[in-house]
Amino acid sequence: MKKLIIPALLFIMLGCVKEEWKLNDQFEVDGLDPSFAISLVEARLNLGNIEQELDTESFIYNEQEQVFALVYSDRIFNFQAGDLSDLNSQNFTVEHSLSSGEAASLNALNGGQQITFDNSSTLNFAVNNGEELDSILFGSGMLAFDIESSIAHDLEITITIPSMTLDGNELAQTITLTYPGNTPFSAAQQIDLSGYTLDLTDGGQTNNTFDVLWSIEVTSTGQSSSNGDGVEIDLSIDLGGFHAIYGYLGQLTQATSVDTQFVDIFRDLNNGVLHFVDPRVELTIFNSTGIPASVAFSSVYAPENAVAQEMGGSDIDNFPIVASALMPGEVAITEHTFSNLGTVPDLTSILDEGPFKLVYTTALTTNPQGLQQNFLLDTSALYCDVDLVLPFYGYADNFSLRDTLDLDIADELGVGEEDVLSWEDIKRVTIRLIADNGLPVDVEGQVYFADSLNTIIDSLFVDHFEMIIQRGFVDFGLDPNDPNYGKVTAPTWKITDIILTKEQVKYLIDHGSTKVILNSRANTNESYNGEVVRFYPEYNLNLKLSAKVDTDIDLTE
Repeated sequence: MKKLIIPALLFIMLGCVKEEWKLNDQFEVDGLDPSFAISLVEARLNLGNIEQELDTESFIYNEQEQVFALVYSDRIFNFQAGDLSDLNSQNFTVEHSLSSGEAASLNALNGGQQITFDNSSTLNFAVNNGEELDSILFGSGMLAFDIESSIAHDLEITITIPSMTLDGNELAQTITLTYPGNTPFSAAQQIDLSGYTLDLTDGGQTNNTFDVLWSIEVTSTGQSSSNGDGVEIDLSIDLGGFHAIYGYLGQLTQATSVDTQFVDIFRDLNNGVLHFVDPRVELTIFNSTGIPASVAFSSVYAPENAVAQEMGGSDIDNFPIVASALMPGEVAITEHTFSNLGTVPDLTSILDEGPFKLVYTTALTTNPQGLQQNFLLDTSALYCDVDLVLPFYGYADNFSLRDTLDLDIADELGVGEEDVLSWEDIKRVTIRLIADNGLPVDVEGQVYFADSLNTIIDSLFVDHFEMIIQRGFVDFGLDPNDPNYGKVTAPTWKITDIILTKEQVKYLIDHGSTKVILNSRANTNESYNGEVVRFYPEYNLNLKLSAKVDTDIDLTE
């Protein structure tokens, strides 16, 4: 119920008369009849205009400039770059053991003299899912060296990784170990890998490999060395975060994701059926990675439904391969639709039970067709937006809604000790609603007045719903394939008068009426026969609300 504005309307009317009379000894007006009539609201609702206002919210749109549709949008899965790569930190060990000849050469030195031993090793980057990596550009990460020596001399070890570069310069690090007087002895050092690129192609010959070179400069301390003494170098790469990965990133299956889409139109459904003939679920997958994927819907179901709970069928089982972006910075789009033709039970049957939500259970597998070139940026994502599209083509059978509003009758009427009118001045209030309806739906209403605890005090209509908007005329004699089948061909006219007596209003106030409970019930034309109707942008609903106030004021005084 709209808030009552009778006091303000009375002031407006009283300001328009010229002959004088008294009202509650507060001011004088001339020549006023004790009954007043005024137009409260006059509105022309056009579906095309409503669509333009709500389009920005992607809620209602005019589908292909024809039938309207109600749209509920959601995102049912969202995989970020870190979810699509399964690379772990790496640990390697290389060593240099003195041969008999190297030990003899070292022992032949006098204290302070130097000798250098060089070595190298090709290391394999460990992977988990068959990845064949070309390169990694580090956003963050750390390269750590832990060196232990059993050679009883001072050492200066230079470690070089030619394929690890920063601004074109290869990574090289020199670490000094000073003999402390006993073996083994050790040293450690770390390098921040932010901005570095690691080439894993071994000069373009293979994948997942890189070379490490080291040079050991030994300064003799005069101690004796023997065959088998040596240096062990432990290298660890903490991947941290990456800017980009290139190569084949393997087949990785993400754990099942459970996502919920709410269907708000059924949330306030109190009773009845809202039947959509041609609903659909439109899925749009955006992929800014260079990785194709397959999406498996293990289930789509309405958890509140008693009968048509879980949905299967070819639309769900045969989901297309999700295309990958061709180049970094691009986005590939893959579209797919669930409709009645490819779902069992069909989507209409699922929605006939009025579910509050649909639940999607999905799993994603990368590179379902096997080996191919991929890329993955730290800004990459793969996500699915879903629109539940409900074209206004169907029927409503006793579709009921219920809502509760705060409404203090005394405050809204402006009746009391400090107000212009008293109870003795008001005889009755008549509110007239005129509805010129070009929509294929009628609306019945009932209003309950309640106290602060929602205890019902009285109803506006006596023990029944009142028809306040009558459906437009639809000719169902046409062929169902005719484009005008289910379309309104003529509007209807309905007048509803609502009378509140002084005693009724006083009764409500005396019993603490502070709330109204609104019940409405809608039916489309011949919904009981399963006839379907359509809603078009040219449909209009014209409403005019007026009020007549009868008073007990004696104009002869």
